[in-house]
Amino acid sequence: MTELPSNQPQYEELQDIRSSLEQPRKKPSRLWIGLGIVAVVLLVVAAIIQTFTPRTVRIPETPFVVTNSNNTLPNLTEVSYSGPTPDFPTQFSVYAVTQTLPEQVVVGDMLAKYGLMKPRNDANYWINGPISLIQDTSPPMYTLVLKDPENEALPIINIEQARLVASRFMQDTFPEFQFSFIPGSEGYFILSTEPGGPVPPEQATGVTLSFTPTLETENLPIFYDKSFEPPFIVTVDGNNTIRTLRFSPLFKQYTKVDTQNVLSLDESLTQIESGVASIISATIEDMNRVSMSELTAANFSSVGLEYRQDPNFDVLYPFFHFYGTGTSSNGVTAEIEVITPAVKLTGFQR
Repeated sequence: MTELPSNQPQYEELQDIRSSLEQPRKKPSRLWIGLGIVAVVLLVVAAIIQTFTPRTVRIPETPFVVTNSNNTLPNLTEVSYSGPTPDFPTQFSVYAVTQTLPEQVVVGDMLAKYGLMKPRNDANYWINGPISLIQDTSPPMYTLVLKDPENEALPIINIEQARLVASRFMQDTFPEFQFSFIPGSEGYFILSTEPGGPVPPEQATGVTLSFTPTLETENLPIFYDKSFEPPFIVTVDGNNTIRTLRFSPLFKQYTKVDTQNVLSLDESLTQIESGVASIISATIEDMNRVSMSELTAANFSSVGLEYRQDPNFDVLYPFFHFYGTGTSSNGVTAEIEVITPAVKLTGFQR
């Protein structure tokens, strides 16, 4: 009879395995538990800080801030300021820029509203009877003419009524956007076929009123590119009739992304002398232009703050806007306007 193999060794092995499983497990060290909790808390705190602490936006130096409006280089190596000391805030917001509506869509809606057509394909204007829309390319601007000047008897401007009419017209024309009136931007004149100079408000039969897109936290105007004109200008006559609308293609949305310190006046003048500046206007007495790159000295009599967007960079940030007199090396003088960034630039992207 064949003898079966004994199961005793297998049974003893099973007993050993069972005994090892039944032994109480060692608890993790309290030290390791504490370190794990601390690590998790630190990760959560770091995530919260990163979420609620805005990153500093680095604004680079690009060709936009080191070239004049005619694409020449500035040579203002001797600059001074003799005007009143400005009382500017020490910090200003920086905004990210996104396109809300394409320029072609806004202009197309205006053409359809007034039934405007181009007389020929190469024309820079559209027309329908007395109404026209004219497109300028330098700087990019449009002028909507609803009624041409005539030699007519008009009442003196009522400025409060004119502002109200102009504000309503702006909102009706561009319903997707919010606008603010630029205080002190009124220009008074007499409406006539013979253009004249400015007149006192009590003599004016026409007034220009300037508007800017409304920003979230700042009450400063936005200027388009290197234009020295306000972005939206409405002309109203003494009958509270809209005569013209001149506008830049500023159909964008601005979202605050940072707050940065503003340069001092001395720092901004030093910055201009170093070449970080743009002459956006230079005119001699007979209204002729002078070569911007030939101007080597400037004395500024006033300065303002405004927002501009560098076309190389989708960020809107503040600029100083200086007004004064420029002088060339051969003694030619001109009334000039110069802009320079009002916040510190980082890096070079020339």
